[in-house]
Amino acid sequence: MRMTNKKRAVLIALGMVLTTTSCSFDRREVALEERERIETETVEPKSPIRLSEAELNETEGSLETAPAAVSSVSAGCYAYETLSAEAKAVYDEILNCILNHLDEITVSTLDPEVIGASYEAVNADHGGLFWIRGYVYTKYMLGDRITHYTFAPKYTMDQNERRLCQEKIDIAAADFLSGISISDPDYEKAKYVYETLVSRVDYDVSAAENQNILSVFLHHRTVCQGYSSAMQYLLTQLGIESVIITGKADRENHAWVAAKLDGDYYYIDPTFGNSAYTGSGADAPRFVNYTYLNITGEELKRNHEIHTAFPAPECVADADNYFVREGLYFEEFLPDRIGKLLQDSWDGDRHMVSMKFADTNLYDEAFEYFITDQHIGDWCVGLSSLRYVDDEARSVLMIGFSED
Repeated sequence: MRMTNKKRAVLIALGMVLTTTSCSFDRREVALEERERIETETVEPKSPIRLSEAELNETEGSLETAPAAVSSVSAGCYAYETLSAEAKAVYDEILNCILNHLDEITVSTLDPEVIGASYEAVNADHGGLFWIRGYVYTKYMLGDRITHYTFAPKYTMDQNERRLCQEKIDIAAADFLSGISISDPDYEKAKYVYETLVSRVDYDVSAAENQNILSVFLHHRTVCQGYSSAMQYLLTQLGIESVIITGKADRENHAWVAAKLDGDYYYIDPTFGNSAYTGSGADAPRFVNYTYLNITGEELKRNHEIHTAFPAPECVADADNYFVREGLYFEEFLPDRIGKLLQDSWDGDRHMVSMKFADTNLYDEAFEYFITDQHIGDWCVGLSSLRYVDDEARSVLMIGFSED
C-alpha cells in the first residue's frame, strides 16, 4: 500500500530511523492564486483617420501610404515559416521597425489580425527584444475605404538605454554560456542552458522587467516569460532553432519553449525545471527538475495548453528526452540498477536522483520497494533521512538526501 500522508513519515528499518520527507506535485493547485500571470500589453488601435481625396493628395509628401521594402532576416525561424506570404511580409516589416527603433511604419496588410499574428510570431522567434512592450496600430480611411494601416511599437527605453542594456546582456550571456560550446551536441546544449537558467535564476513574480530577458541576465529573478525568452535567446546563440510557445499550464497563463534538437522538435519548460516553482517547498534544498526537459507534445498536454496564433510543433520524438538520454527511463523494474544510481549519489555529491518509469505500475513498485519498504538503505549505508518528490501522474520519482 502507498502511504496516503507523505508530507512526513517516520519509518523503522535496518535498526535505524529513516525519515522521509516528500513533495507531491498534486498539491501545487492550492497556490494557484499566488502563481504567475503573464502581463500582456493591450494592443491599442487608434480611432480611424478619415481623409478626403484632397487631404490624401496633400499628405502624399509626408505620409507614406506604401510600405517600405525590407529584407527578411528570419528565414528558417519556426514561427516565421508557418505564416502566409502576407503575414511574412508584415513580420519582416515589424521586425525591421523594432530593430531599427523606428517610430511608425506602414504595413503590407489591411487586416489587423494579420498584424497581431505577425507581431506574436516576431516575439516567438526573437526572445531578445527587451526594449518593446506592445504596439499601437492606426487605420487610415478614404471615405468608407481603408487605405492602409500603420504600426507603432511601444518602446520601454530610448536607443542609448537599449545599447547600454545590450552591452550588459552580452557580458552576462557570455558568462551563462561559458561552460558550453556551439560545437557540442544539441542535447548537451539544451540540457546545459536548462540547468544554468534553473540554477542561476530565481522564480519571482515581483522581479523587475520579468517579461523580458533583462530580468534574467541583469537581475537573476524572473517568471515564465523571462525564462522562456532567455532560453530561446541562449539557444539561438548556440545555433539551436527554437521558438517561444504561449498558452496555459495548470490553468494559468504560461510560456515555454520548443527547440529543434538533432532534427526533431521537443518542448522544454525551464520554469517547471525550478523546484521552488513546482512545489518542493520554500525550505527544501533547491534542485533541477528534469521532468520538463525535452518532452513530447503528448506529455506536455497533461497540464499545458497551447494558445499560439501559429501552429506549434507536434513534438513526437523522445530520443533526446532527458530520462531516455541519461539512462533513467525504466521499462521494467531493475532494483539493482536503481540502487546503484542511488548509491553513487549517496557516496558522491548526493545530488537528487530522478527516474521515470514506463507506467504507474512500475512506478508504484519502485516506490514501494525503495521508499515504503526502505530498501534504499541496502545501497546507501548509513542513510538516516531522505526526501523525495512524488510526481506519480508522470511516473517520475526524485530522491534526494537530507543534510546531516
